[in-house]
Amino acid sequence: MWRFGALPAGLYLAFFVLYTYPRITQLFSHFWGGEGDAQLSLWNLWWADYSLTHLHQSPWFTHYLHFPHGTTLVTHSLCLSGTVPGIPLVHLLGLTPAYNLLLLGSFVGSGLTTFWLAWRVTRSYPGALLAGFIFAFSNYHFAHAEGHLDLITLQWMPLFLLCWVALLQRSTVWWGAGAALSLTAVFFSDYYYALYAALAALILTGAEALRRRSSIMGALRRHWKPLTVFALTAFAAMGPILVSYWRIARTGAIPGHGSRAWSLDALGLFIPGGHWRFAALTRGFWEQLPGNPHEKSVHLGLAVLALASVAVAQRRRSGNALGRWLLLAGVAAVFALGPRLQVWGRIVAEVPMPYSVAIAAVPFLGTGGTPVRLAILVTLAMAIAAAWGAQHLLASRRGRWVFGGLLALLLVEYWPQNVPATMPAVPPYVAVLAADPGGGAVLDLSRYGDTTKMYFQTIYRRPLLGGFISRVPIPVRTQTEAILQRAASGDADGLAALGVGSVVVPADQPSPFPALVPIYRDRQVMLFTLAPPQ
Repeated sequence: MWRFGALPAGLYLAFFVLYTYPRITQLFSHFWGGEGDAQLSLWNLWWADYSLTHLHQSPWFTHYLHFPHGTTLVTHSLCLSGTVPGIPLVHLLGLTPAYNLLLLGSFVGSGLTTFWLAWRVTRSYPGALLAGFIFAFSNYHFAHAEGHLDLITLQWMPLFLLCWVALLQRSTVWWGAGAALSLTAVFFSDYYYALYAALAALILTGAEALRRRSSIMGALRRHWKPLTVFALTAFAAMGPILVSYWRIARTGAIPGHGSRAWSLDALGLFIPGGHWRFAALTRGFWEQLPGNPHEKSVHLGLAVLALASVAVAQRRRSGNALGRWLLLAGVAAVFALGPRLQVWGRIVAEVPMPYSVAIAAVPFLGTGGTPVRLAILVTLAMAIAAAWGAQHLLASRRGRWVFGGLLALLLVEYWPQNVPATMPAVPPYVAVLAADPGGGAVLDLSRYGDTTKMYFQTIYRRPLLGGFISRVPIPVRTQTEAILQRAASGDADGLAALGVGSVVVPADQPSPFPALVPIYRDRQVMLFTLAPPQ
């Protein structure tokens, strides 16, 4: 089965190396990403390993952040389906190369699963290879490769849709179980991706019902056995986390960013964003968009649109399946526009968009949602449509010339800004903390960022007061702020009573503990050890 495994995987690996060179030469020396979110993703990988293999506990709660109360990680982008497979790599190679290989694997894996999906739908081998390339190397994927391990772990979504399409066609319990397990993997990479996958499954089911001229309920009854297996397996796997998240969200304890600032611009799918290699040519557009270039770089490319247009022009030969994928792309694009229509970075109409209906149904989407990320569902559906277009063009000599030109255009349109690489720089005080692993919790008040301090924690492996997670529950934040106020007042005994053993403060500030002598000092920090209470 090399044609459906090794060959496409090798092709996507080669393109990843080409598009990101010279990163492959820095596999062991640098982590691929910038300071900030990439360090948070490194911490996620470390915590998945440390909690399961050392502490032998569930990774969904930690006392290693926001000590001593700890915090739930149910509201955090923990990405277990992306990090747990990397645990053997951490023990074999170390944290940095393991993370890099997970990032690389997300591109190869998402290309491979999209290839399988496109092959099942179109039965075009070259078209399926192209679809895998489009999805794996999309501007969206590379834009989030700078640090969002949860958002680049895309390989499970095409796999779920492959199982779902097969379930609708063959209706066996094995496809129901496969759909449940792959949706669970989507869920444990990113909650919103699971919502997108469920939306896609609903649209495909509705399209199948229309083809059979029956209702959706009729389609569901026809597949009741595999769907029962699907529902029971999915609820058993995801139910506890879903219930826990809903309970926290219902209390209003989860902060988030408003969906309006993180919505798709109406031109965003058609104009290259800030992560294109030649982004200076379109700077006048993407600099006008709210948010940041990481979220708003979602363009499909003119080549993809042209190939999809060929598929539409030849829709009689494409069959009925093309329509459902175009419908999926259209619905996802409309919802990605968010609650208000934006064009060139400006709201042009206060008329509520369909996403407002979604906010009414699921209120926490209004503050925690990022509707622009639905663009990845648009990309997947259009990749399938492009596979049909490629199939039609390759059927004639003239068409092959056209396809060659569009392929060359696609390679340029998808040429990304290179993924940054960061050599981990660890200050000496971290080694001092690591030399005393039983010394209690650490209160790090240095000027390093929160995610950098969390990266340091992966070295000294002691609980940390504070820290950064995707959505810190408000009660947890309040408790941590109260402890920080105690530190500012110089209450060394009170901190020691809580279990704090070490405090790091900037060297150019007055010591909060005049009666204590720092055990380590340099130009950047002073490190104090607090005596435990008698």
